Parts: sequence; C-alpha cells; structure tokens
Amino acid sequence: MRGVRRGRMSIFDNNIACIEKGAPEMAEKLRAQGVHPDGYRVFPAKSGDLSMAYQDAEGHERLLHSRYDPKGEAKHIVEESVDPDADLVIVGGFALAWHIEAILARAENALVTVIEDDPAALASAFAARDCTALFASGRLDFALGDSSEDLLLLLEGKSTRKVSLFLHRASYDRNPGFYGNLKNILYSFLNGKEVNHATLARFERLWTRNLLRNLPRFLAHGGVRELFGTHRDKPAFVIAAGPSLAKNIDLLREAQTKGIIIAVDTIYKVLLAHGITPDIVVAVDPQLVNAHFIAGTHGEKTILVADSAIAPTLLANHTGAILLSAIPFPHAQWFEEYSERKGGLASGGSVATSAFDLAVQMGANPVVLVGQDLAYSEARIHMRGTPGEERWENSADRLTPVTRNMSAFLRKNRTVRVPNWADDGEVWSDRKFLTFLWWFEKRIRQLDKLVTVINATEGGARIHGAEHKTLAETLAELPPCETKLPCCAEKNLPLGDTFEKAIMEYAAFLGKLEDAAAEAIRLCSRVLRSPREASSVQPRLEKIDALAYNEPRFSRLVSATLQRVIHTVNEGFSLTEDAPAETAKLKPDEKIRAAYTQSKALYEGIHTAVCESKRHLQKFIVPRCACGLKTREGEANR
Repeated sequence: MRGVRRGRMSIFDNNIACIEKGAPEMAEKLRAQGVHPDGYRVFPAKSGDLSMAYQDAEGHERLLHSRYDPKGEAKHIVEESVDPDADLVIVGGFALAWHIEAILARAENALVTVIEDDPAALASAFAARDCTALFASGRLDFALGDSSEDLLLLLEGKSTRKVSLFLHRASYDRNPGFYGNLKNILYSFLNGKEVNHATLARFERLWTRNLLRNLPRFLAHGGVRELFGTHRDKPAFVIAAGPSLAKNIDLLREAQTKGIIIAVDTIYKVLLAHGITPDIVVAVDPQLVNAHFIAGTHGEKTILVADSAIAPTLLANHTGAILLSAIPFPHAQWFEEYSERKGGLASGGSVATSAFDLAVQMGANPVVLVGQDLAYSEARIHMRGTPGEERWENSADRLTPVTRNMSAFLRKNRTVRVPNWADDGEVWSDRKFLTFLWWFEKRIRQLDKLVTVINATEGGARIHGAEHKTLAETLAELPPCETKLPCCAEKNLPLGDTFEKAIMEYAAFLGKLEDAAAEAIRLCSRVLRSPREASSVQPRLEKIDALAYNEPRFSRLVSATLQRVIHTVNEGFSLTEDAPAETAKLKPDEKIRAAYTQSKALYEGIHTAVCESKRHLQKFIVPRCACGLKTREGEANR
C-alpha cells in the first residue's frame, strides 16, 4: 500500500485540475472529500494494476474491480457489451475507470458520459490513479450526485443516433437504488427520440391538414403576440389538470382577485363547474377529440389561445375571442409571410408548458403553477372530472377498480421515482412526465431569477428552481390586483395577389418535383439490383436533388409531411423489421445497397409528400383564392 500512496497528492491535484475548468463545483466537492475518504480501499491486484474495494452497510468489504486482472477483465466485459459504432456511451459508475478506458478504446468516435453517485468513490479514484490521459481525449464528461438535471445538461446537444448504456456492475450493486433509477431515467431520455418519431408519424399530416383548413381563421383572428407584455409584473396562475388540483381548486376563486388565470384546455370545464372562469384557456393538441374540452361552454369572458394547427372544430366551439399562435411549421410560416406575424409560444411537449410560456411572455411575475403534478399523485393521472380521468373510471368495474388498473399501468410503463413536491419523499413519474419536468427546470434556469416561479401544486414532483409554497400561503402574500386584458377583435385580412402568384409557382414546382422523385426511385431501384451502376446513377440523382435545393421556400412546405422519413434516415431507425447491421461489418456492395435503400425511402417519402401537398393545395387553398386561380393552377401543373 505504501507504493500506491506515494505521490498520491500530486496525482489527485492533476486529475482535479483536468476537470476544474469545466466543472468547478465537482472539483470543490472532491477536494472536500480529501485524498483518504472513508469507506474505500485501493490496492495492487495480482496483475500489477490497481484494484478497489468498499465497505458495505454491514461492514463487509466488496470489490469494485477484479483482485486478479482488473484492466483485462474490464476490457473483456466492454468488448461484449459496447457497440464500437456508438456515437454516445453513457456509463454508470466510475470506480478506477478501467472500463472507461476500455470504452474509449473500443468506441473510438464516441463521446463518453460518466455518472457517479458517490463523491468519496471518485475522490479515492482520483487520488490513486492518473486519469489525465482519459481527460485529454476530449471525449469524457461527468455528472456527480443524484441530480438528473446535471445528466441532462451533459446530454443536451449530443448525438443520440446510436447510444450504448454501460452500467458498471459493482457500482450498481453498491447502490442499486441510484443506478436502477438512473437506468430508467436514461431510457426515458433516449426513448424520447422514439416518442418524437411516433409523434411525427402520427401528426405530421394532421398538422398540415388542420393548418390549411384553418386558413380563413388564420386571416380572421389576431395573434397571441397581442397579449405579450400586457400583464407586466402582475401575478399569473397557470392551472394544469394534475390530480393535486383537487386539494386547492376552491382557492382559485380568491386567485381571480390576485391576478389572471391561464388554464389548459383539459381542465377548462372542471374550472367552470367550480364557478371559476379563466381569463385565458390554452389549446395546442391538433386531435379532434380535444374539441370536446371546449364544446358546450359559454366562453364569452375567456380568450382562447390556440395553435394555428389546432382542430378547426375546437375553434368553432369557442364563443369568445380567439388568438392564434404560430408554430414552427412551414405552412404556418408561409401564411405569415402574406398576412401578419402571430407570435409563438415555446412548448415542452404539453399544453401546460405553452401556458407557462404565455404567462412569461405576458410579463407576469410571479408565475404560480397549480395542478402541475408531473407525476402519478394519488395513483391518478389527472384530477377527477377531467375527460382523461373519466376514461380511467369508465374502464373500471367491480373486479378491476381504478387503483388496480393504475397499478397495472405503472408496472407496464417504465416508471421512475423522483423527489416529491414537499421534498420529504419520492413519487412515481414516467418518461413523458420527466420530459415536461426537465423542460420546466430548464426554462426556469433560463429566466435566471428574473421571474419568480412558485410551484403551488401541493403534490406531484418537485420542480428544481421553483419556490414551493401552498396556494393558501401564496395568496396570503399577494395583494389584490386589477387586470384588464386587451380586446381581441377579428381582423379578416386579405390574402392578396402576391399570395395567389406564390400558389401558382408552388403548384408548378410540385409538378416538377413529382416527376423528379419518381425518376429518382427508379434510379435507386436500379442500383439496388446492380450496385455497380451506382457511379453512373449518382450524378443524375445529384441533379434531381438540385431541384429541391434551388427552391427552398417550397421544399420546406413539402418537407412538412416528410418528417417521419427524414427522421428515419437521419436518426438511424431501421427501415426494415430486421435490426440494421453494423456498417463497419458490411461488404462494399452491401454498403452501397444500405445507402441506396435509405435514399430510395427518402425519395418515396418525397413522392408521397408531393402528392399529398397537391391534394391539400387543390382542396384547401385554391377555393380560398380568386375564382380564376383554379384554372391557372391546373395549367401550371400541366
């Protein structure tokens, strides 16, 4: 052991110096541990390399690496479990980093993110082993402690096309609660890619169709930007539909005298039934079923703020003022070029995130969150009385009550434990709720304390960065507040001749692109039959590609119904039912076929999107324009 300890201080300082610039807080925590933290022992293995052990809760010594050949065994395990073509490898547990060294060698182009739960374990490793070469690779990142927020900050901006997860088994056994929950959190994050892919596949056409059907209302109604800055430094209560809303919903009558109430559409009817009329209700989901959230209400005193791709029936069901928000979708941006800018709302995947951003852009301060559980509080998803919760209750019977259905649901879904609202325990959440939770935490960090965010939900998950108070405490601290929102009159803007000319040009472009895509599909099929033809086919495909590149303003409209295919090609989803083979192991002809299979899928997607766009143009836009346009558009197509 003396040989191991000699020079330990300089090794420790050198390792700390490598991380200090990028992670000063972590460096400070490790220095606080010192070079001899309790509970860990480093010793030479029989191979001559260092190994490491720790004391468990019962005082028994447990190994973190082999006592015989820690380096060799780590290499063997990594070779069996880590994809060499990975773009990102997420590692749970640092120990003495033999496995991390092996991962950097095996996945030569991958970034490696390491999460370690115990500062003492990391300090012991830094004191015993020179890791400066690992840090010098520029491919290593760290997160320390039990904060999923730190991990997400590391993952932001990194590729998730091909990810490997490696849990150091001995570290996992030392703290199975932490690393087991970590695994679920990581799967939640990574599966967000699959969720986005599924959302695109499901909604891309619906968004486009709704946008085009809403064109008359897009021109008739103003934009959400009319509300921006109109409620500066006054309270706003953002009401979501979480189960904990049942605890304090009656206090919202008093909240109406202390600020404005911005409600999500899911809870709108429940609030009205309790005698609470929101100042604003926000709707973003394009599905027709959401129109029932507004149907039958008398909303003359409530402003509806809705995405421009919302179901047209929902807009028709509202009897009060309507303001539309633009979405980062090509057709919406196209309409704005020829009418007026509507203004947009940031979104984290749920209507509650859009409602929160509206409050911020209105200048509200503080912003008070109510009913924002982001978890399965009381073994429920929503407050009783909401449409979602009614479906749960209607699915129950004498043999399968709601609680049993919910228990089965929690077992089926990949749930995780997160700190609860009171920070005195944990509550069940899942990947969907975690996505929303992380959005709120990131948005609050961006506000940089310029806006006070109060989480008065009184249940569910704790939102880091927000103050946590009961709604009664919050209301007691706020003085009465008079509010007056702007009058939102209809505008009925004309499209004008310039837009009609653009439609004619768009129709002509679609005709050319349809022919070009069909030709590209034929060319790709030739290469798939005979890879040797790739050299002669490629220049012709490049000319076809140039057609789209030369008309970016119209290409982006076509791409609106092409996102599923683009995601499939760019994000590495398999185009067949079989798992894709590792590219490095493919023969030359197989590589060509793999590349042209993706190209063919892309051109087939383009062809389908063009045909869809032509139908939309003829059905939804042409009838809104001057009478003579239909004939001219048909001539342009010919």
